Amino acid sequence: MHTKPHFLVTGGLGFIGSALVDRLERDYPSVGILIIDNLTHSSSTKGDEFTNRVFARSLSHNVFCDFSDYLLESYNVQCVFHLAALSNTSTESMADLFEQNVKATELLVKSAVKNNIPMVYASSASVYGNEKVPMEEDQDLFPISNYGISKMLSDLTVDKYMDVGNSIAGLRIFNCYGPGEDHKQYTNSCSPMLTFYNSLSSGSGVSLFNDSKQYFRDFIYIDDVVEAIVCSYRQGLDGIFNVGSGECHSFYDIAKLIAEELGIMNIDDLITWKSMSDEMYNRYQAHTLSCNENSPFNFLYKDVRTGVKKYIEYLKSRNNGQKAY
Repeated sequence: MHTKPHFLVTGGLGFIGSALVDRLERDYPSVGILIIDNLTHSSSTKGDEFTNRVFARSLSHNVFCDFSDYLLESYNVQCVFHLAALSNTSTESMADLFEQNVKATELLVKSAVKNNIPMVYASSASVYGNEKVPMEEDQDLFPISNYGISKMLSDLTVDKYMDVGNSIAGLRIFNCYGPGEDHKQYTNSCSPMLTFYNSLSSGSGVSLFNDSKQYFRDFIYIDDVVEAIVCSYRQGLDGIFNVGSGECHSFYDIAKLIAEELGIMNIDDLITWKSMSDEMYNRYQAHTLSCNENSPFNFLYKDVRTGVKKYIEYLKSRNNGQKAY
């Protein structure tokens, strides 16, 4: 039994998870961090450095779930941050999605409730599908992808354990972008910001679907997502909450903005327009936008121009203007 308090972060070496770990280390230097991640396509380059101050362990979600009670008790866990998931939105295997996204979440929330430990977990705006915008937490859910279905089932499952003592906050995260998403290129699931930057900074054009001027996303910068996660823990939030900027932009808008930041004025000449397959169209969200009227978070989200500028400065400084691989 460890007397030193710990935070548990599942998916702690991924995009959002690694950024959260960095923030927790800064804000809570006396608290250890127990990281559970399978290390596949990690965002973090600091795995060895963690050993001086963080207990890091590579476990499959199945093995972790079997030992979750033991880990929560043995490491004096103060809060569970559950970010691990099969997160590729194009995944078709409902069996894999149910096992890794729904079942694992339920087993973990059961352990958190049993041990009276607060929990913050990542849901997704994909649960809303193509219903009304702006999207509100209490509206009907109509996910159109198997990934979205798995996240909806996770929310419905966790809802049974809310209001029983420990606080449980589910965060429906919208379209996150920023430093640390490089590994998502391997599954073609990184943000358009990174995709367009890589293409345009290397002198290539960009490829957009024919209706990309009509496809809108609520893009939110990684720092703001982490702020919402930390605020959820500090405020002891209980319930389901959107984490989006409250503004939306088309993919064409983002391509144009990236080009402007790189000093490229003729973006229309550099776009190749392509058709979307029927299969993709049937599971493609046309518009995401968070309704933030009743948001419990009182910080100001970065507007997309500010976020993109900050992101490009990071990419340029790290790669000297080259592709971010």
